[in-house]
Amino acid sequence: MKTIGAGLVLALALAGCASQTTTLTSATIPPKPVEIGANELLIDTASCWFGGMWGDVEGDTPVERAVSSKERCESVVRTVFGPRASDRFVQLRAHEPTTMAELRATIERLADRSAVDAPRKESLLRLFDAIDRADYETLHARRAAHRIVRDAARDDAKLVETETAAIPALESAVAFGVLERASRTGDLQKEARTLLLLVGLDRMQIAEQLPVRYKPYVVAKPFEVLFGVPAPVMPLEPTALLPSGEWLMYLEQTAAAAHHPIQGDGKTSIARHEEAIAGILRGFADQLRDAQAGLDEDTPLPRLSVLMIRALEQSQDRAL
Repeated sequence: MKTIGAGLVLALALAGCASQTTTLTSATIPPKPVEIGANELLIDTASCWFGGMWGDVEGDTPVERAVSSKERCESVVRTVFGPRASDRFVQLRAHEPTTMAELRATIERLADRSAVDAPRKESLLRLFDAIDRADYETLHARRAAHRIVRDAARDDAKLVETETAAIPALESAVAFGVLERASRTGDLQKEARTLLLLVGLDRMQIAEQLPVRYKPYVVAKPFEVLFGVPAPVMPLEPTALLPSGEWLMYLEQTAAAAHHPIQGDGKTSIARHEEAIAGILRGFADQLRDAQAGLDEDTPLPRLSVLMIRALEQSQDRAL
């Protein structure tokens, strides 16, 4: 039996284990009905970009996650570009500008045809632009992290150069801020907030694989935006170690800002670390729960939100 959220424990623990890549397998997918709405297409696109994390909370095994992620992306490609546009798959995942422009135009056309979506068309397009840029930003952070892990594993002499060059991509979160602003204005604030939280969790997964000194770069802006906690003071030298205990202190401050502080004294550093992570995940779950009531029921986002909350609660139970 699959356990929903079991895989999320390690993925969100920030313990430093490297991610593994699963080979995609082919699948035959029935054509998606053309009656899809603009908001549904937007959320389907987001589900493609969130990849394995979406399948993880659905309860998929690692192999199933790879297949289901590919299926979600191919479904969007067929809907927008037709059944023979398989070349658009990679372009969709990579946020290629021409493909994004055509996808955006499709969302606009679908909105114009809908009595429900037409009045909120500008909010739909603004949200599409925001999640497109936020996920593109996250994609570059993930690639930068992979380069660091790759060169560290090879004991490459160019590791210092790789790490230094990767920092701007790791810490870039301008689009994350734009998505947060979309969650405070317009007709789709709950959708924007939910997607914002998923991007934040995605960035936690990226930080998980990095050496401790680089973890704060990836999560500092999301934690500041979501929980109001200031970023730790980073060393001036990019490859310098953080002061002893600084990362743990930062996690504890974030958990407290998320309204789930560590309880009691005299705990080991490992226990404090686990409890801090649990508090942060619980803070994500709280905010997802707050956004649930206003989600459009015609998209898969409400179900995903329920499953994600359950996964986060199971993860924090295990972490404690």
